[in-house]
Amino acid sequence: MRKKFKRIWKKRKKMIIGTLIVLIILGVIIKVAGAQKNEDFEEIEVQRGNIQETIETNGTIQPVKHKDLFFIPSGIVEKIEVEEGQEVAEGQIIAQLDTTVLEAQIKNSQGQVRSVSSTLSRSQDPKLIDLQEEKLALSGIDLDQARHDYESSQELNDATLDQAGLAYESATIAEDNLETTYSNTKKETDQAIEVSEEYEETVPPGSEDWAEEQTEMTEISQDSQLDSLEGQIELQEIQTEQAALEYEMAKIRAEDSTELSQTMLEKAEKAYKMEELQLEQLKSGLYYDGGTYGGQLDQAQASLEIAQYNLDNAQIIAPFTGTIIDIPFKEGDIYMGGEMGARPVRLVDMDKFKVEAEVNELDIVDMYVGQKAIVEFDGLPDESFEGEVTKISLNPLVKDGVVIYIVDVTFERPDNVYLGMTANVEFVIKEEENALYIPISAFDIEDGKYYVQVKTEENKIERRKIEIGIQSDTDAQILEGLKEGDIVVY
Repeated sequence: MRKKFKRIWKKRKKMIIGTLIVLIILGVIIKVAGAQKNEDFEEIEVQRGNIQETIETNGTIQPVKHKDLFFIPSGIVEKIEVEEGQEVAEGQIIAQLDTTVLEAQIKNSQGQVRSVSSTLSRSQDPKLIDLQEEKLALSGIDLDQARHDYESSQELNDATLDQAGLAYESATIAEDNLETTYSNTKKETDQAIEVSEEYEETVPPGSEDWAEEQTEMTEISQDSQLDSLEGQIELQEIQTEQAALEYEMAKIRAEDSTELSQTMLEKAEKAYKMEELQLEQLKSGLYYDGGTYGGQLDQAQASLEIAQYNLDNAQIIAPFTGTIIDIPFKEGDIYMGGEMGARPVRLVDMDKFKVEAEVNELDIVDMYVGQKAIVEFDGLPDESFEGEVTKISLNPLVKDGVVIYIVDVTFERPDNVYLGMTANVEFVIKEEENALYIPISAFDIEDGKYYVQVKTEENKIERRKIEIGIQSDTDAQILEGLKEGDIVVY
Protein backbone atom coordinates (compact mmCIF):
# COMPACT_ATOMS: atom_id res chain seq x y z
CA MET A 1 0.00 0.00 0.00
CA ARG A 2 2.79 2.42 0.95
CA LYS A 3 4.65 1.54 -2.19
CA LYS A 4 1.55 2.20 -4.26
CA PHE A 5 1.06 5.58 -2.54
CA LYS A 6 4.68 6.52 -3.22
CA ARG A 7 4.30 5.66 -6.88
CA ILE A 8 1.13 7.80 -7.16
CA TRP A 9 2.77 10.69 -5.28
CA LYS A 10 5.82 10.47 -7.47
CA LYS A 11 3.69 10.73 -10.62
CA ARG A 12 1.56 13.61 -9.24
CA LYS A 13 4.67 15.42 -8.00
CA LYS A 14 6.04 15.44 -11.55
CA MET A 15 2.69 16.72 -12.83
CA ILE A 16 2.57 19.50 -10.20
CA ILE A 17 6.12 20.56 -10.93
CA GLY A 18 5.39 20.56 -14.67
CA THR A 19 2.23 22.60 -14.14
CA LEU A 20 4.12 25.14 -11.99
CA ILE A 21 6.78 25.50 -14.66
CA VAL A 22 4.10 26.11 -17.33
CA LEU A 23 2.36 28.70 -15.09
CA ILE A 24 5.63 30.49 -14.45
CA ILE A 25 6.42 30.62 -18.18
CA LEU A 26 2.89 31.89 -18.93
CA GLY A 27 3.24 34.55 -16.23
CA VAL A 28 6.51 35.75 -17.72
CA ILE A 29 4.97 35.86 -21.21
CA ILE A 30 1.92 37.78 -19.97
CA LYS A 31 4.10 40.21 -18.05
CA VAL A 32 6.35 40.82 -21.05
CA ALA A 33 3.36 41.16 -23.36
CA GLY A 34 1.71 43.53 -20.88
CA ALA A 35 4.86 45.60 -20.66
CA GLN A 36 5.07 45.73 -24.44
CA LYS A 37 1.39 46.64 -24.62
CA ASN A 38 1.82 49.46 -22.07
CA GLU A 39 4.69 50.78 -24.14
CA ASP A 40 2.19 51.25 -27.01
CA PHE A 41 0.12 53.68 -24.89
CA GLU A 42 0.74 57.41 -24.80
CA GLU A 43 0.00 59.78 -21.98
CA ILE A 44 -0.97 63.41 -22.45
CA GLU A 45 -1.60 66.04 -19.82
CA VAL A 46 -4.74 68.14 -20.22
CA GLN A 47 -3.58 71.71 -20.68
CA ARG A 48 -4.83 75.13 -21.64
CA GLY A 49 -4.14 77.11 -24.78
CA ASN A 50 -5.70 78.72 -27.84
CA ILE A 51 -7.63 76.53 -30.26
CA GLN A 52 -9.10 77.42 -33.62
CA GLU A 53 -11.63 75.81 -35.93
CA THR A 54 -10.64 76.59 -39.50
CA ILE A 55 -11.57 76.10 -43.14
CA GLU A 56 -8.66 75.43 -45.48
CA THR A 57 -8.38 76.33 -49.15
CA ASN A 58 -5.85 77.81 -51.55
CA GLY A 59 -5.45 80.65 -54.01
CA THR A 60 -2.93 82.79 -55.86
CA ILE A 61 -1.09 85.91 -54.79
CA GLN A 62 -2.24 89.14 -56.44
CA PRO A 63 -1.49 92.80 -55.72
CA VAL A 64 -4.05 94.78 -53.78
CA LYS A 65 -3.26 97.94 -55.72
CA HIS A 66 -2.06 97.88 -59.34
CA LYS A 67 -2.48 99.80 -62.57
CA ASP A 68 -1.95 99.10 -66.26
CA LEU A 69 -0.46 102.21 -67.88
CA PHE A 70 -0.67 103.18 -71.57
CA PHE A 71 0.38 105.91 -73.95
CA ILE A 72 -2.80 107.45 -75.36
CA PRO A 73 -1.41 108.47 -78.79
CA SER A 74 0.67 106.32 -81.10
CA GLY A 75 4.28 107.16 -81.75
CA ILE A 76 7.94 106.24 -81.33
CA VAL A 77 9.19 105.50 -77.81
CA GLU A 78 11.81 108.17 -77.24
CA LYS A 79 12.86 107.61 -73.63
CA ILE A 80 12.36 105.01 -70.86
CA GLU A 81 13.23 106.56 -67.52
CA VAL A 82 13.05 103.45 -65.30
CA GLU A 83 13.79 99.73 -65.33
CA GLU A 84 11.70 96.69 -64.51
CA GLY A 85 11.76 96.04 -60.75
CA GLN A 86 12.47 99.70 -59.96
CA GLU A 87 10.36 101.52 -57.37
CA VAL A 88 8.87 104.81 -58.56
CA ALA A 89 7.22 107.69 -56.75
CA GLU A 90 3.80 109.14 -57.47
CA GLY A 91 4.06 111.60 -60.36
CA GLN A 92 7.38 110.22 -61.64
CA ILE A 93 7.77 109.95 -65.43
CA ILE A 94 8.17 106.33 -66.56
CA ALA A 95 8.41 106.66 -70.35
CA GLN A 96 8.08 109.33 -73.06
CA LEU A 97 7.05 109.32 -76.75
CA ASP A 98 8.67 111.49 -79.41
CA THR A 99 6.37 114.57 -79.50
CA THR A 100 7.57 116.14 -82.76
CA VAL A 101 4.47 115.12 -84.74
CA LEU A 102 2.14 115.90 -81.82
CA GLU A 103 3.52 119.41 -81.42
CA ALA A 104 3.05 120.00 -85.14
CA GLN A 105 -0.57 118.92 -84.85
CA ILE A 106 -1.06 121.46 -82.05
CA LYS A 107 0.29 124.30 -84.19
CA ASN A 108 -1.87 123.25 -87.15
CA SER A 109 -5.03 123.17 -85.00
CA GLN A 110 -4.22 126.54 -83.45
CA GLY A 111 -3.86 128.04 -86.95
CA GLN A 112 -7.22 126.64 -88.01
CA VAL A 113 -8.91 128.16 -84.94
CA ARG A 114 -7.39 131.57 -85.60
CA SER A 115 -8.31 131.42 -89.30
CA VAL A 116 -11.97 130.58 -88.72
CA SER A 117 -12.29 133.02 -85.81
CA SER A 118 -11.09 135.91 -87.95
CA THR A 119 -14.01 135.44 -90.37
CA LEU A 120 -16.69 135.57 -87.65
CA SER A 121 -18.59 138.75 -86.88
CA ARG A 122 -17.89 140.46 -83.64
CA SER A 123 -20.36 142.63 -81.86
CA GLN A 124 -21.48 143.51 -78.37
CA ASP A 125 -25.08 143.13 -77.38
CA PRO A 126 -25.78 144.91 -74.04
CA LYS A 127 -29.07 143.05 -73.55
CA LEU A 128 -27.40 139.66 -73.85
CA ILE A 129 -24.67 140.73 -71.45
CA ASP A 130 -27.23 142.00 -68.91
CA LEU A 131 -29.20 138.77 -69.15
CA GLN A 132 -26.05 136.68 -68.72
CA GLU A 133 -25.00 138.75 -65.69
CA GLU A 134 -28.39 138.02 -64.10
CA LYS A 135 -27.95 134.31 -64.81
CA LEU A 136 -24.48 134.45 -63.27
CA ALA A 137 -25.86 136.18 -60.17
CA LEU A 138 -28.55 133.50 -59.76
CA SER A 139 -25.93 130.81 -60.25
CA GLY A 140 -23.84 132.48 -57.54
CA ILE A 141 -26.79 132.36 -55.14
CA ASP A 142 -27.21 128.65 -55.89
CA LEU A 143 -23.49 128.12 -55.27
CA ASP A 144 -23.62 129.92 -51.92
CA GLN A 145 -26.61 127.80 -50.89
CA ALA A 146 -24.83 124.61 -51.94
CA ARG A 147 -21.79 125.60 -49.87
CA HIS A 148 -24.00 126.38 -46.88
CA ASP A 149 -25.82 123.05 -47.25
CA TYR A 150 -22.51 121.20 -47.45
CA GLU A 151 -21.11 122.86 -44.32
CA SER A 152 -24.40 122.34 -42.43
CA SER A 153 -24.42 118.69 -43.47
CA GLN A 154 -20.88 118.27 -42.17
CA GLU A 155 -21.74 119.86 -38.82
CA LEU A 156 -24.91 117.81 -38.44
CA ASN A 157 -23.11 114.58 -39.34
CA ASP A 158 -20.35 115.29 -36.84
CA ALA A 159 -22.89 116.03 -34.08
CA THR A 160 -24.91 112.89 -34.90
CA LEU A 161 -21.79 110.70 -34.90
CA ASP A 162 -20.61 112.19 -31.61
CA GLN A 163 -24.00 111.53 -30.03
CA ALA A 164 -24.17 107.94 -31.33
CA GLY A 165 -20.58 107.29 -30.27
CA LEU A 166 -21.27 108.65 -26.78
CA ALA A 167 -24.39 106.46 -26.48
CA TYR A 168 -22.38 103.38 -27.48
CA GLU A 169 -19.58 104.24 -25.04
CA SER A 170 -22.09 104.80 -22.22
CA ALA A 171 -23.80 101.48 -22.95
CA THR A 172 -20.43 99.68 -22.89
CA ILE A 173 -19.51 101.29 -19.57
CA ALA A 174 -22.91 100.37 -18.10
CA GLU A 175 -22.46 96.76 -19.22
CA ASP A 176 -18.98 96.60 -17.65
CA ASN A 177 -20.33 98.07 -14.39
CA LEU A 178 -23.15 95.50 -14.25
CA GLU A 179 -20.70 92.65 -14.83
CA THR A 180 -18.47 94.00 -12.05
CA THR A 181 -21.48 94.28 -9.72
CA TYR A 182 -22.50 90.73 -10.57
CA SER A 183 -19.01 89.42 -9.86
CA ASN A 184 -18.84 91.23 -6.51
CA THR A 185 -22.35 90.10 -5.56
CA LYS A 186 -21.48 86.51 -6.46
CA LYS A 187 -18.49 86.63 -4.13
CA GLU A 188 -20.62 88.13 -1.35
CA THR A 189 -23.28 85.46 -1.94
CA ASP A 190 -20.78 82.64 -1.69
CA GLN A 191 -19.37 84.14 1.53
CA ALA A 192 -22.86 84.59 3.06
CA ILE A 193 -23.84 81.01 2.28
CA GLU A 194 -20.55 79.73 3.66
CA VAL A 195 -21.10 81.69 6.92
CA SER A 196 -24.68 80.36 7.20
CA GLU A 197 -23.50 76.79 6.69
CA GLU A 198 -20.74 77.21 9.30
CA TYR A 199 -23.26 78.70 11.74
CA GLU A 200 -25.63 75.80 11.06
CA GLU A 201 -22.95 73.40 12.28
CA THR A 202 -22.47 75.30 15.58
CA VAL A 203 -26.10 75.94 16.70
CA PRO A 204 -27.28 74.38 19.96
CA PRO A 205 -29.23 71.15 19.83
CA GLY A 206 -32.82 71.69 18.81
CA SER A 207 -32.09 74.72 16.63
CA GLU A 208 -30.81 72.78 13.61
CA ASP A 209 -34.06 73.14 11.62
CA TRP A 210 -34.21 76.86 12.28
CA ALA A 211 -30.54 77.28 11.19
CA GLU A 212 -31.15 75.23 8.06
CA GLU A 213 -34.17 77.40 7.21
CA GLN A 214 -32.02 80.50 7.67
CA THR A 215 -29.39 79.08 5.30
CA GLU A 216 -32.04 78.26 2.68
CA MET A 217 -33.55 81.74 2.99
CA THR A 218 -30.08 83.25 2.53
CA GLU A 219 -29.49 81.15 -0.59
CA ILE A 220 -32.92 82.06 -2.01
CA SER A 221 -32.35 85.76 -1.35
CA GLN A 222 -28.87 85.76 -2.85
CA ASP A 223 -29.98 83.68 -5.87
CA SER A 224 -32.82 86.11 -6.49
CA GLN A 225 -30.41 89.02 -6.41
CA LEU A 226 -28.03 87.27 -8.82
CA ASP A 227 -30.91 86.36 -11.17
CA SER A 228 -31.97 89.99 -11.19
CA LEU A 229 -28.42 91.12 -12.03
CA GLU A 230 -28.20 88.51 -14.81
CA GLY A 231 -31.40 89.86 -16.30
CA GLN A 232 -30.05 93.40 -16.14
CA ILE A 233 -26.82 92.28 -17.82
CA GLU A 234 -28.71 90.56 -20.65
CA LEU A 235 -30.86 93.65 -21.16
CA GLN A 236 -27.78 95.91 -21.12
CA GLU A 237 -26.01 93.65 -23.66
CA ILE A 238 -28.98 94.09 -26.00
CA GLN A 239 -28.88 97.84 -25.46
CA THR A 240 -25.11 97.88 -26.12
CA GLU A 241 -25.56 95.94 -29.37
CA GLN A 242 -28.34 98.32 -30.40
CA ALA A 243 -26.12 101.32 -29.63
CA ALA A 244 -23.29 99.82 -31.68
CA LEU A 245 -25.68 99.21 -34.60
CA GLU A 246 -27.01 102.76 -34.39
CA TYR A 247 -23.46 104.10 -34.38
CA GLU A 248 -22.58 102.13 -37.54
CA MET A 249 -25.80 103.26 -39.23
CA ALA A 250 -25.00 106.86 -38.27
CA LYS A 251 -21.62 106.56 -39.96
CA ILE A 252 -23.22 105.17 -43.13
CA ARG A 253 -25.85 107.93 -43.18
CA ALA A 254 -23.15 110.54 -42.58
CA GLU A 255 -21.09 109.23 -45.50
CA ASP A 256 -24.13 109.20 -47.81
CA SER A 257 -25.15 112.69 -46.73
CA THR A 258 -21.64 114.04 -47.20
CA GLU A 259 -21.35 112.45 -50.65
CA LEU A 260 -24.71 113.88 -51.75
CA SER A 261 -24.01 117.41 -50.49
CA GLN A 262 -20.53 117.33 -52.02
CA THR A 263 -21.98 116.24 -55.38
CA MET A 264 -24.50 119.08 -55.27
CA LEU A 265 -21.72 121.55 -54.43
CA GLU A 266 -19.59 120.35 -57.34
CA LYS A 267 -22.54 120.69 -59.73
CA ALA A 268 -23.20 124.22 -58.49
CA GLU A 269 -19.53 125.15 -58.94
CA LYS A 270 -19.49 123.80 -62.51
CA ALA A 271 -22.71 125.65 -63.36
CA TYR A 272 -21.30 128.90 -62.00
CA LYS A 273 -18.08 128.53 -64.01
CA MET A 274 -20.07 127.81 -67.16
CA GLU A 275 -22.18 130.94 -66.71
CA GLU A 276 -19.04 132.93 -65.98
CA LEU A 277 -17.35 131.64 -69.15
CA GLN A 278 -20.37 132.53 -71.29
CA LEU A 279 -20.37 136.05 -69.86
CA GLU A 280 -16.69 136.45 -70.72
CA GLN A 281 -17.38 135.32 -74.28
CA LEU A 282 -20.22 137.82 -74.64
CA LYS A 283 -18.09 140.65 -73.29
CA SER A 284 -15.32 139.76 -75.75
CA GLY A 285 -17.82 140.32 -78.56
CA LEU A 286 -17.61 136.78 -79.97
CA TYR A 287 -20.86 135.06 -80.78
CA TYR A 288 -21.92 132.36 -83.19
CA ASP A 289 -24.49 133.05 -85.84
CA GLY A 290 -25.27 129.36 -86.25
CA GLY A 291 -24.00 129.38 -89.83
CA THR A 292 -21.15 127.71 -91.63
CA TYR A 293 -18.34 129.54 -89.87
CA GLY A 294 -19.72 128.74 -86.41
CA GLY A 295 -19.61 125.02 -87.18
CA GLN A 296 -16.12 125.30 -88.61
CA LEU A 297 -14.90 127.03 -85.47
CA ASP A 298 -16.39 124.31 -83.26
CA GLN A 299 -14.66 121.66 -85.36
CA ALA A 300 -11.32 123.51 -85.28
CA GLN A 301 -11.48 123.93 -81.50
CA ALA A 302 -12.33 120.23 -81.06
CA SER A 303 -9.30 119.29 -83.18
CA LEU A 304 -7.13 121.54 -81.04
CA GLU A 305 -8.42 119.95 -77.82
CA ILE A 306 -7.73 116.43 -79.17
CA ALA A 307 -4.22 117.41 -80.24
CA GLN A 308 -3.54 118.93 -76.83
CA TYR A 309 -4.93 115.83 -75.10
CA ASN A 310 -2.63 113.56 -77.14
CA LEU A 311 0.38 115.73 -76.34
CA ASP A 312 -0.44 115.74 -72.63
CA ASN A 313 -0.65 111.92 -72.66
CA ALA A 314 2.49 111.26 -74.69
CA GLN A 315 4.20 110.19 -71.47
CA ILE A 316 3.42 107.56 -68.88
CA ILE A 317 3.38 108.93 -65.32
CA ALA A 318 3.10 106.87 -62.13
CA PRO A 319 -0.31 107.54 -60.52
CA PHE A 320 0.90 106.21 -57.16
CA THR A 321 4.10 105.01 -55.49
CA GLY A 322 4.90 101.43 -56.48
CA THR A 323 7.15 99.05 -58.39
CA ILE A 324 7.35 98.62 -62.17
CA ILE A 325 7.07 94.88 -62.88
CA ASP A 326 6.72 94.93 -66.70
CA ILE A 327 7.84 97.29 -69.49
CA PRO A 328 6.77 95.60 -72.77
CA PHE A 329 8.71 97.90 -75.13
CA LYS A 330 12.14 99.46 -75.58
CA GLU A 331 13.39 102.81 -76.79
CA GLY A 332 12.87 103.24 -80.55
CA ASP A 333 9.86 100.89 -80.75
CA ILE A 334 6.74 102.03 -82.58
CA TYR A 335 3.91 102.12 -80.05
CA MET A 336 0.26 101.71 -81.05
CA GLY A 337 -1.60 103.95 -78.63
CA GLY A 338 -4.59 103.21 -76.42
CA GLU A 339 -5.68 100.20 -74.40
CA MET A 340 -6.25 98.19 -77.60
CA GLY A 341 -2.63 98.73 -78.67
CA ALA A 342 0.56 97.35 -77.14
CA ARG A 343 0.81 95.62 -73.79
CA PRO A 344 0.69 98.02 -70.83
CA VAL A 345 3.36 99.02 -68.37
CA ARG A 346 2.40 97.33 -65.08
CA LEU A 347 2.70 99.29 -61.83
CA VAL A 348 2.16 97.42 -58.56
CA ASP A 349 2.11 98.44 -54.90
CA MET A 350 4.38 95.75 -53.42
CA ASP A 351 3.71 96.63 -49.78
CA LYS A 352 0.41 94.79 -49.53
CA PHE A 353 -0.69 91.60 -51.27
CA LYS A 354 -3.87 89.59 -51.33
CA VAL A 355 -4.73 85.95 -51.87
CA GLU A 356 -7.63 85.33 -54.22
CA ALA A 357 -8.82 82.24 -52.35
CA GLU A 358 -11.34 79.79 -53.78
CA VAL A 359 -14.10 78.92 -51.28
CA ASN A 360 -16.84 76.41 -52.12
CA GLU A 361 -20.55 77.04 -51.65
CA LEU A 362 -20.70 74.95 -48.45
CA ASP A 363 -18.06 77.04 -46.66
CA ILE A 364 -18.85 80.50 -48.06
CA VAL A 365 -21.68 80.90 -45.51
CA ASP A 366 -19.03 81.10 -42.76
CA MET A 367 -17.08 83.90 -44.49
CA TYR A 368 -17.37 87.61 -43.60
CA VAL A 369 -15.39 90.78 -44.25
CA GLY A 370 -12.92 91.39 -41.44
CA GLN A 371 -12.52 87.68 -40.72
CA LYS A 372 -9.10 86.51 -39.54
CA ALA A 373 -7.13 84.21 -41.84
CA ILE A 374 -3.73 82.50 -41.79
CA VAL A 375 -1.71 82.49 -45.03
CA GLU A 376 1.00 79.88 -45.60
CA PHE A 377 3.21 78.83 -48.52
CA ASP A 378 4.64 75.43 -49.43
CA GLY A 379 7.99 77.08 -50.12
CA LEU A 380 8.04 78.61 -46.60
CA PRO A 381 7.04 75.67 -44.38
CA ASP A 382 8.14 77.33 -41.13
CA GLU A 383 6.38 80.64 -41.66
CA SER A 384 2.78 81.85 -41.57
CA PHE A 385 1.26 85.28 -42.06
CA GLU A 386 -1.86 86.78 -40.57
CA GLY A 387 -4.37 88.21 -43.02
CA GLU A 388 -7.91 89.55 -43.14
CA VAL A 389 -10.86 89.01 -45.45
CA THR A 390 -11.39 92.29 -47.33
CA LYS A 391 -13.78 91.24 -50.10
CA ILE A 392 -16.16 88.37 -50.92
CA SER A 393 -17.09 88.08 -54.57
CA LEU A 394 -20.82 88.04 -55.29
CA ASN A 395 -20.22 86.41 -58.67
CA PRO A 396 -20.04 82.60 -58.34
CA LEU A 397 -17.82 80.48 -60.57
CA VAL A 398 -18.15 76.81 -61.50
CA LYS A 399 -14.89 74.85 -61.38
CA ASP A 400 -14.82 71.09 -61.94
CA GLY A 401 -18.56 70.99 -61.29
CA VAL A 402 -18.24 72.80 -57.93
CA VAL A 403 -19.64 76.28 -57.24
CA ILE A 404 -16.93 78.49 -55.78
CA TYR A 405 -16.56 82.11 -54.71
CA ILE A 406 -13.40 84.22 -54.76
CA VAL A 407 -12.53 85.63 -51.33
CA ASP A 408 -9.80 88.28 -51.08
CA VAL A 409 -7.47 87.89 -48.08
CA THR A 410 -5.19 90.90 -47.64
CA PHE A 411 -1.88 90.72 -45.75
CA GLU A 412 1.34 92.66 -45.41
CA ARG A 413 3.76 91.36 -48.00
CA PRO A 414 6.95 89.73 -46.65
CA ASP A 415 10.19 89.98 -48.63
CA ASN A 416 10.19 86.37 -49.80
CA VAL A 417 6.65 86.22 -51.23
CA TYR A 418 6.01 87.07 -54.89
CA LEU A 419 3.08 87.62 -57.24
CA GLY A 420 1.51 84.52 -58.73
CA MET A 421 2.62 82.19 -55.93
CA THR A 422 0.12 79.62 -54.68
CA ALA A 423 -0.91 80.18 -51.07
CA ASN A 424 -2.68 77.96 -48.56
CA VAL A 425 -5.29 79.85 -46.53
CA GLU A 426 -6.90 78.90 -43.23
CA PHE A 427 -10.00 80.91 -42.36
CA VAL A 428 -10.60 81.09 -38.63
CA ILE A 429 -14.27 80.17 -38.14
CA LYS A 430 -14.23 79.84 -34.36
CA GLU A 431 -11.54 80.57 -31.80
CA GLU A 432 -11.26 79.98 -28.07
CA GLU A 433 -8.46 81.38 -25.92
CA ASN A 434 -7.14 79.70 -22.75
CA ALA A 435 -9.28 76.63 -23.46
CA LEU A 436 -8.76 73.10 -22.10
CA TYR A 437 -7.84 70.77 -24.94
CA ILE A 438 -6.53 67.30 -25.82
CA PRO A 439 -5.55 65.64 -29.11
CA ILE A 440 -8.46 64.37 -31.21
CA SER A 441 -6.80 60.93 -31.23
CA ALA A 442 -7.08 60.77 -27.43
CA PHE A 443 -10.85 60.14 -27.23
CA ASP A 444 -13.28 57.54 -28.53
CA ILE A 445 -16.80 58.04 -29.90
CA GLU A 446 -19.63 55.69 -28.99
CA ASP A 447 -23.25 56.37 -29.93
CA GLY A 448 -22.46 60.03 -30.50
CA LYS A 449 -20.81 60.42 -27.07
CA TYR A 450 -17.15 61.02 -26.28
CA TYR A 451 -15.00 59.01 -23.84
CA VAL A 452 -11.38 59.11 -22.63
CA GLN A 453 -9.15 56.91 -20.49
CA VAL A 454 -7.89 58.90 -17.46
CA LYS A 455 -5.03 57.89 -15.21
CA THR A 456 -6.11 58.35 -11.56
CA GLU A 457 -3.99 59.31 -8.57
CA GLU A 458 -3.93 55.61 -7.63
CA ASN A 459 -2.27 54.92 -11.00
CA LYS A 460 -5.39 53.20 -12.30
CA ILE A 461 -7.15 53.73 -15.63
CA GLU A 462 -10.66 55.24 -15.44
CA ARG A 463 -13.04 55.56 -18.40
CA ARG A 464 -14.68 58.98 -18.35
CA LYS A 465 -17.35 60.71 -20.45
CA ILE A 466 -16.46 64.17 -21.78
CA GLU A 467 -18.10 67.05 -23.65
CA ILE A 468 -16.14 68.70 -26.44
CA GLY A 469 -16.37 72.12 -28.11
CA ILE A 470 -14.61 73.38 -31.20
CA GLN A 471 -12.07 71.22 -33.00
CA SER A 472 -8.94 72.08 -34.93
CA ASP A 473 -7.20 69.66 -37.28
CA THR A 474 -5.38 68.06 -34.34
CA ASP A 475 -7.03 69.07 -31.05
CA ALA A 476 -10.45 69.37 -29.45
CA GLN A 477 -11.70 71.77 -26.79
CA ILE A 478 -12.86 70.13 -23.53
CA LEU A 479 -16.05 71.60 -22.05
CA GLU A 480 -16.79 69.01 -19.34
CA GLY A 481 -15.29 65.84 -17.88
CA LEU A 482 -11.63 66.85 -17.54
CA LYS A 483 -9.64 69.50 -15.72
CA GLU A 484 -6.24 70.99 -16.28
CA GLY A 485 -3.46 68.59 -15.28
CA ASP A 486 -5.48 65.36 -15.76
CA ILE A 487 -3.48 62.60 -17.48
CA VAL A 488 -5.23 61.03 -20.49
CA VAL A 489 -4.00 57.64 -21.70
CA TYR A 490 -4.54 56.60 -25.32
